Amino acid sequence: MKKIINYKTFLAVLAVSLAFTSCDDVENETDDVKYVKPIATANQTSFSIEEGESASITLTTDKAINLDLTYKLEIVGGNASFRDYECSGDETSAGDGFGPIGHIVTVPAFATTATFDITAVLDLMTEGTETLELRLYSDSYARGLIEPGSEFITISVKDVVSTD
Repeated sequence: MKKIINYKTFLAVLAVSLAFTSCDDVENETDDVKYVKPIATANQTSFSIEEGESASITLTTDKAINLDLTYKLEIVGGNASFRDYECSGDETSAGDGFGPIGHIVTVPAFATTATFDITAVLDLMTEGTETLELRLYSDSYARGLIEPGSEFITISVKDVVSTD
């Protein structure tokens, strides 16, 4: 009998203490804070190069985060093809889950800048000036955004003049 009274007393004290601690009106500081994605800006979006030449594009984000920011660069227009240029970013393929073939450009974790090179392939064919229209956008992870003025990159590729 004494054991039952001890259990009842213990449960009553537990219930009263839970009532006081569970109804604490502590303000949660993270309720109204939303995650704001970093926005990347390209330093140049329109330029000309000759076949065999490279151009460097620097992406600068407005803030650093603790994860890699990955952006996709893919050809969306112009009269040049995907094999008329090379990029220092990692090439994707159809089965990677990144959509059409392109290149992945990475801003490392805790960094705010990344530079990648675009090289016009030297093909020695006389075809006139070609145009590459590339689109840069956040890949499937979507950790960052692209400034609207930096989304499209237009490159004019001139034929190289050979002395042969």
